[in-house]
Amino acid sequence: DMGACFSKAPRSSPDGFQSAKASATDQPLKLRLPPPWRSETPLSRAELLRMRDEFWDTRVEGAPLVWETLRGAAECEDTETAQAILDAAGIVLPSGMLTSAYDNLGAFYEIPVYCLREPSNLV
Repeated sequence: DMGACFSKAPRSSPDGFQSAKASATDQPLKLRLPPPWRSETPLSRAELLRMRDEFWDTRVEGAPLVWETLRGAAECEDTETAQAILDAAGIVLPSGMLTSAYDNLGAFYEIPVYCLREPSNLV
């Protein structure tokens, strides 16, 4: 059931993800959360969710299916399913974080940190 991957709950396992790109020794990179960040003005959870929805809903460059796939992986709490989603789509994370990704055609996708991690000053 892939519906669980599209929940609004934040990801809680910073070390549980692995990227689709292998290192020189063919060991998968561990997908890491971006570094902690602080919003210029404190955000409520509702404001953060609104910002995330606005980002995902306004992507016009790149392939819509890739954006949907990246959103599913970003919002997924099940690391095995998230990895399977990325692998199946041929998405590569060069930094080991979902902040930047390439699809199987080489198109670049950038995701802001607020879509991947809550700010330290969430109210």
